[in-house]
Amino acid sequence: KFDIKPHEKTCFSMVLPALMEELTAAQPDTQSVILCGIETHACIHHTTLDLIEKGFQVHIPVDCASSRTETDRRFALARLRDVGAFLTTSECVILGLAAD
Repeated sequence: KFDIKPHEKTCFSMVLPALMEELTAAQPDTQSVILCGIETHACIHHTTLDLIEKGFQVHIPVDCASSRTETDRRFALARLRDVGAFLTTSECVILGLAAD
């Protein structure tokens, strides 16, 4: 149904031109992104900054974002909150997407 394709990357951010073109073509009204992954202080960090710069709201379920150390994770999440990302939990996201 969703025809999800992998995208190679050579930098920390996943805001790649080809991926953003696909997103815009498939869902032109998208305003928010739920971002999960590993290395919160690297990939999640740079992807969030790039998405916010492009005008997207970024929601990060904190229980779906890791780092090799808790210190890196904690400070990365604090910084991302400070620049405008919404920190949440996976359960909150799932319940928010479920119909009443």
